[in-house]
Amino acid sequence: MTNHLKRTYVSLMLSPFFSQIGSAIYVLGLNWLIVKSTGTTQLLGIIEGIGGFAFLIGDLLVGLLVDQHNRKYVLIWTDIIATLVCVVSSFLINNNTPQIWLLILITFILNLMLALNYPAAKSIVPEVINGNYLQKFNALSNTFFGLANIIAPVIGGVLLAINGIDFSEFILINAASYFIALFFNLLITYQPTPSVKNHQSESFLISTISGFKYVLEHKKLLLYMTSTGIFNFVCAGFLLTTPYISSHYFSKITSSYSLFLICAAVGGLVGGLWLTVQKQKISSNRIFAEQICYGIILILG
Repeated sequence: MTNHLKRTYVSLMLSPFFSQIGSAIYVLGLNWLIVKSTGTTQLLGIIEGIGGFAFLIGDLLVGLLVDQHNRKYVLIWTDIIATLVCVVSSFLINNNTPQIWLLILITFILNLMLALNYPAAKSIVPEVINGNYLQKFNALSNTFFGLANIIAPVIGGVLLAINGIDFSEFILINAASYFIALFFNLLITYQPTPSVKNHQSESFLISTISGFKYVLEHKKLLLYMTSTGIFNFVCAGFLLTTPYISSHYFSKITSSYSLFLICAAVGGLVGGLWLTVQKQKISSNRIFAEQICYGIILILG
Protein backbone atom coordinates (compact mmCIF):
# COMPACT_ATOMS: atom_id res chain seq x y z
CA MET A 1 0.00 0.00 0.00
CA THR A 2 1.42 3.39 -1.01
CA ASN A 3 1.85 6.27 1.41
CA HIS A 4 -0.85 8.22 -0.47
CA LEU A 5 -3.38 5.43 0.05
CA LYS A 6 -2.45 5.02 3.73
CA ARG A 7 -2.87 8.75 4.26
CA THR A 8 -6.24 8.67 2.52
CA TYR A 9 -7.43 5.69 4.61
CA VAL A 10 -6.42 7.40 7.85
CA SER A 11 -7.93 10.72 6.79
CA LEU A 12 -11.27 9.13 5.84
CA MET A 13 -11.45 7.60 9.34
CA LEU A 14 -10.18 10.55 11.39
CA SER A 15 -12.09 13.33 9.63
CA PRO A 16 -15.58 12.14 10.74
CA PHE A 17 -14.07 11.14 14.10
CA PHE A 18 -13.05 14.70 15.01
CA SER A 19 -16.11 16.39 13.53
CA GLN A 20 -18.36 13.98 15.48
CA ILE A 21 -16.58 14.78 18.75
CA GLY A 22 -17.32 18.48 18.29
CA SER A 23 -20.90 17.86 17.13
CA ALA A 24 -21.66 15.58 20.09
CA ILE A 25 -20.22 18.12 22.54
CA TYR A 26 -22.31 20.87 20.91
CA VAL A 27 -25.52 18.80 21.17
CA LEU A 28 -24.72 17.89 24.78
CA GLY A 29 -24.19 21.55 25.66
CA LEU A 30 -27.31 22.60 23.75
CA ASN A 31 -29.52 19.99 25.42
CA TRP A 32 -28.28 20.86 28.88
CA LEU A 33 -28.55 24.62 28.27
CA ILE A 34 -32.16 24.47 27.04
CA VAL A 35 -33.40 22.06 29.70
CA LYS A 36 -31.70 24.00 32.50
CA SER A 37 -33.02 27.34 31.18
CA THR A 38 -36.63 26.33 30.47
CA GLY A 39 -37.17 23.20 32.56
CA THR A 40 -38.87 21.44 29.62
CA THR A 41 -37.92 19.69 26.40
CA GLN A 42 -40.50 21.59 24.31
CA LEU A 43 -38.07 24.22 23.04
CA LEU A 44 -35.38 21.60 22.54
CA GLY A 45 -37.84 19.60 20.44
CA ILE A 46 -38.55 22.66 18.28
CA ILE A 47 -34.83 23.35 17.74
CA GLU A 48 -34.07 19.70 16.99
CA GLY A 49 -37.17 19.45 14.76
CA ILE A 50 -36.15 22.40 12.60
CA GLY A 51 -32.60 21.07 12.64
CA GLY A 52 -33.95 17.73 11.43
CA PHE A 53 -35.58 19.54 8.50
CA ALA A 54 -32.04 20.57 7.50
CA PHE A 55 -31.14 16.87 7.20
CA LEU A 56 -34.11 16.43 4.84
CA ILE A 57 -32.96 19.30 2.64
CA GLY A 58 -29.39 17.99 2.74
CA ASP A 59 -30.53 14.52 1.74
CA LEU A 60 -32.31 15.99 -1.28
CA LEU A 61 -29.29 18.07 -2.32
CA VAL A 62 -26.48 15.65 -1.59
CA GLY A 63 -27.15 13.32 -4.52
CA LEU A 64 -26.86 16.22 -6.95
CA LEU A 65 -23.65 17.50 -5.33
CA VAL A 66 -21.96 14.14 -4.95
CA ASP A 67 -22.80 12.93 -8.46
CA GLN A 68 -21.89 16.10 -10.33
CA HIS A 69 -19.07 17.66 -8.31
CA ASN A 70 -15.72 16.67 -6.86
CA ARG A 71 -16.57 14.88 -3.61
CA LYS A 72 -13.41 16.04 -1.89
CA TYR A 73 -14.41 19.65 -2.52
CA VAL A 74 -17.82 18.96 -0.97
CA LEU A 75 -16.06 17.71 2.18
CA ILE A 76 -13.74 20.72 2.32
CA TRP A 77 -16.38 23.39 1.78
CA THR A 78 -18.87 21.93 4.26
CA ASP A 79 -16.13 21.86 6.92
CA ILE A 80 -15.12 25.46 6.14
CA ILE A 81 -18.72 26.72 6.38
CA ALA A 82 -19.34 24.79 9.63
CA THR A 83 -16.14 26.18 11.18
CA LEU A 84 -16.99 29.78 10.27
CA VAL A 85 -20.57 29.45 11.55
CA CYS A 86 -19.35 28.16 14.92
CA VAL A 87 -16.68 30.86 15.31
CA VAL A 88 -19.03 33.73 14.44
CA SER A 89 -21.85 32.30 16.60
CA SER A 90 -19.58 32.00 19.64
CA PHE A 91 -19.27 35.81 19.64
CA LEU A 92 -22.95 36.49 18.94
CA ILE A 93 -24.54 34.11 21.46
CA ASN A 94 -25.85 35.49 24.76
CA ASN A 95 -24.82 32.93 27.35
CA ASN A 96 -27.27 34.18 30.00
CA THR A 97 -30.39 34.37 27.83
CA PRO A 98 -29.48 32.62 24.56
CA GLN A 99 -31.26 33.83 21.44
CA ILE A 100 -33.57 31.03 20.28
CA TRP A 101 -33.42 32.16 16.64
CA LEU A 102 -29.63 31.94 16.75
CA LEU A 103 -29.66 28.45 18.28
CA ILE A 104 -32.10 27.34 15.57
CA LEU A 105 -29.92 28.89 12.85
CA ILE A 106 -26.69 27.32 14.17
CA THR A 107 -28.27 23.89 14.52
CA PHE A 108 -29.91 24.13 11.09
CA ILE A 109 -26.68 25.06 9.25
CA LEU A 110 -24.53 22.51 11.11
CA ASN A 111 -27.04 19.73 10.41
CA LEU A 112 -27.20 20.75 6.75
CA MET A 113 -23.41 20.63 6.45
CA LEU A 114 -23.36 17.24 8.18
CA ALA A 115 -26.06 15.92 5.82
CA LEU A 116 -23.86 16.89 2.86
CA ASN A 117 -20.49 15.95 4.37
CA TYR A 118 -21.10 12.42 5.61
CA PRO A 119 -22.54 10.94 2.35
CA ALA A 120 -19.77 12.64 0.34
CA ALA A 121 -17.15 10.93 2.53
CA LYS A 122 -18.94 7.58 2.24
CA SER A 123 -19.14 7.88 -1.55
CA ILE A 124 -15.36 8.39 -1.82
CA VAL A 125 -14.61 5.18 0.09
CA PRO A 126 -15.55 2.62 -2.63
CA GLU A 127 -13.45 4.57 -5.15
CA VAL A 128 -10.21 4.38 -3.15
CA ILE A 129 -10.60 1.14 -1.17
CA ASN A 130 -10.52 -2.35 -2.61
CA GLY A 131 -13.88 -4.12 -2.43
CA ASN A 132 -12.40 -7.01 -0.40
CA TYR A 133 -11.50 -4.60 2.41
CA LEU A 134 -14.58 -2.40 2.16
CA GLN A 135 -16.63 -4.07 4.92
CA LYS A 136 -13.63 -4.12 7.27
CA PHE A 137 -12.86 -0.47 6.59
CA ASN A 138 -16.50 0.52 7.20
CA ALA A 139 -16.45 -1.42 10.47
CA LEU A 140 -13.24 0.31 11.58
CA SER A 141 -14.64 3.68 10.50
CA ASN A 142 -17.84 3.08 12.49
CA THR A 143 -15.73 1.99 15.47
CA PHE A 144 -13.82 5.27 15.39
CA PHE A 145 -17.15 7.08 15.05
CA GLY A 146 -18.41 5.22 18.13
CA LEU A 147 -15.22 6.07 19.98
CA ALA A 148 -15.90 9.75 19.31
CA ASN A 149 -19.33 9.30 20.91
CA ILE A 150 -17.59 7.95 24.02
CA ILE A 151 -14.94 10.66 24.23
CA ALA A 152 -17.40 13.51 23.63
CA PRO A 153 -19.60 12.87 26.72
CA VAL A 154 -16.45 12.55 28.87
CA ILE A 155 -15.22 15.93 27.66
CA GLY A 156 -18.75 17.35 27.91
CA GLY A 157 -19.15 16.03 31.46
CA VAL A 158 -15.90 17.67 32.50
CA LEU A 159 -16.97 20.94 30.88
CA LEU A 160 -20.37 20.87 32.59
CA ALA A 161 -18.65 20.33 35.93
CA ILE A 162 -16.52 23.45 35.46
CA ASN A 163 -18.03 26.50 37.13
CA GLY A 164 -18.36 29.50 34.82
CA ILE A 165 -18.24 27.54 31.56
CA ASP A 166 -20.35 29.21 28.89
CA PHE A 167 -22.18 27.75 25.92
CA SER A 168 -19.94 29.81 23.63
CA GLU A 169 -17.04 27.57 24.71
CA PHE A 170 -19.00 24.52 23.56
CA ILE A 171 -19.48 26.18 20.16
CA LEU A 172 -15.75 27.04 19.89
CA ILE A 173 -14.80 23.43 20.64
CA ASN A 174 -17.11 22.38 17.83
CA ALA A 175 -15.39 24.91 15.54
CA ALA A 176 -11.99 23.43 16.44
CA SER A 177 -13.21 19.91 15.65
CA TYR A 178 -14.44 20.96 12.21
CA PHE A 179 -11.12 22.69 11.54
CA ILE A 180 -9.20 19.50 12.38
CA ALA A 181 -11.59 17.52 10.15
CA LEU A 182 -10.88 20.04 7.37
CA PHE A 183 -7.14 19.42 7.77
CA PHE A 184 -7.59 15.65 7.32
CA ASN A 185 -9.89 16.12 4.33
CA LEU A 186 -7.20 18.23 2.65
CA LEU A 187 -4.83 15.24 2.97
CA ILE A 188 -7.14 12.92 1.02
CA THR A 189 -5.69 11.86 -2.34
CA TYR A 190 -8.69 11.59 -4.61
CA GLN A 191 -9.46 12.00 -8.28
CA PRO A 192 -13.06 11.63 -9.47
CA THR A 193 -13.72 8.52 -11.52
CA PRO A 194 -14.64 9.02 -15.20
CA SER A 195 -18.31 8.31 -14.37
CA VAL A 196 -18.30 11.24 -11.95
CA LYS A 197 -16.29 13.52 -14.22
CA ASN A 198 -18.42 12.85 -17.28
CA HIS A 199 -21.74 12.82 -15.46
CA GLN A 200 -24.18 15.01 -17.33
CA SER A 201 -25.43 17.98 -15.37
CA GLU A 202 -29.00 17.55 -14.14
CA SER A 203 -31.41 19.92 -12.49
CA PHE A 204 -32.29 19.44 -8.84
CA LEU A 205 -35.83 18.29 -9.73
CA ILE A 206 -34.73 15.73 -12.33
CA SER A 207 -31.99 14.39 -10.06
CA THR A 208 -34.44 14.00 -7.16
CA ILE A 209 -37.07 12.27 -9.32
CA SER A 210 -34.50 9.85 -10.75
CA GLY A 211 -33.33 9.09 -7.23
CA PHE A 212 -36.85 8.27 -6.07
CA LYS A 213 -37.39 6.11 -9.16
CA TYR A 214 -34.23 4.17 -8.39
CA VAL A 215 -35.37 3.53 -4.81
CA LEU A 216 -38.86 2.45 -5.91
CA GLU A 217 -37.37 0.01 -8.43
CA HIS A 218 -35.34 -1.73 -5.70
CA LYS A 219 -37.76 -3.14 -3.14
CA LYS A 220 -35.08 -4.24 -0.69
CA LEU A 221 -33.61 -0.75 -0.64
CA LEU A 222 -37.07 0.75 -0.11
CA LEU A 223 -37.77 -1.65 2.78
CA TYR A 224 -34.42 -0.93 4.36
CA MET A 225 -34.83 2.84 4.08
CA THR A 226 -38.35 2.67 5.53
CA SER A 227 -37.35 0.51 8.49
CA THR A 228 -34.29 2.66 9.19
CA GLY A 229 -36.42 5.81 9.04
CA ILE A 230 -38.89 4.41 11.58
CA PHE A 231 -36.03 3.27 13.81
CA ASN A 232 -34.38 6.71 13.73
CA PHE A 233 -37.73 8.40 14.46
CA VAL A 234 -38.18 6.29 17.60
CA CYS A 235 -34.55 6.72 18.61
CA ALA A 236 -34.75 10.52 18.25
CA GLY A 237 -37.68 10.69 20.68
CA PHE A 238 -35.84 8.47 23.14
CA LEU A 239 -32.69 10.62 23.04
CA LEU A 240 -34.74 13.82 23.33
CA THR A 241 -36.09 12.82 26.74
CA THR A 242 -32.72 11.93 28.28
CA PRO A 243 -31.51 15.46 29.19
CA TYR A 244 -34.93 16.16 30.74
CA ILE A 245 -34.80 12.98 32.85
CA SER A 246 -31.23 13.76 33.86
CA SER A 247 -32.08 17.33 34.86
CA HIS A 248 -35.29 16.53 36.79
CA TYR A 249 -34.42 13.26 38.50
CA PHE A 250 -30.63 13.30 38.69
CA SER A 251 -29.90 17.03 38.87
CA LYS A 252 -27.60 16.57 41.86
CA ILE A 253 -25.34 14.36 39.78
CA THR A 254 -23.89 16.64 37.08
CA SER A 255 -22.25 13.73 35.30
CA SER A 256 -25.48 11.70 34.93
CA TYR A 257 -26.28 12.87 31.38
CA SER A 258 -22.73 12.41 30.12
CA LEU A 259 -22.61 8.98 31.81
CA PHE A 260 -25.75 7.94 29.94
CA LEU A 261 -24.22 9.04 26.62
CA ILE A 262 -20.99 7.19 27.42
CA CYS A 263 -22.86 3.94 28.14
CA ALA A 264 -24.83 4.30 24.89
CA ALA A 265 -21.64 4.97 22.94
CA VAL A 266 -19.86 1.98 24.50
CA GLY A 267 -22.56 -0.24 23.04
CA GLY A 268 -21.92 1.24 19.61
CA LEU A 269 -18.17 0.76 20.03
CA VAL A 270 -18.59 -2.89 21.01
CA GLY A 271 -20.80 -3.44 17.98
CA GLY A 272 -18.25 -1.78 15.70
CA LEU A 273 -15.38 -3.87 17.07
CA TRP A 274 -17.47 -7.01 16.63
CA LEU A 275 -18.07 -6.13 12.98
CA THR A 276 -14.33 -5.76 12.32
CA VAL A 277 -13.70 -9.43 13.18
CA GLN A 278 -16.84 -10.73 11.52
CA LYS A 279 -16.23 -12.40 8.16
CA GLN A 280 -19.85 -13.16 7.26
CA LYS A 281 -21.51 -10.55 5.06
CA ILE A 282 -24.38 -8.55 6.51
CA SER A 283 -27.78 -9.48 5.05
CA SER A 284 -31.05 -7.54 4.98
CA ASN A 285 -32.86 -10.27 6.92
CA ARG A 286 -30.32 -10.03 9.70
CA ILE A 287 -30.72 -6.25 9.95
CA PHE A 288 -34.50 -6.61 10.17
CA ALA A 289 -34.15 -9.33 12.84
CA GLU A 290 -31.89 -7.05 14.89
CA GLN A 291 -34.42 -4.23 14.68
CA ILE A 292 -37.13 -6.56 16.00
CA CYS A 293 -34.83 -7.34 18.95
CA TYR A 294 -34.34 -3.61 19.58
CA GLY A 295 -38.10 -3.13 19.62
CA ILE A 296 -38.61 -5.93 22.13
CA ILE A 297 -35.91 -4.50 24.40
CA LEU A 298 -37.49 -1.01 24.28
CA ILE A 299 -40.95 -2.44 25.04
CA LEU A 300 -39.54 -4.31 28.05
CA GLY A 301 -37.78 -1.11 29.14
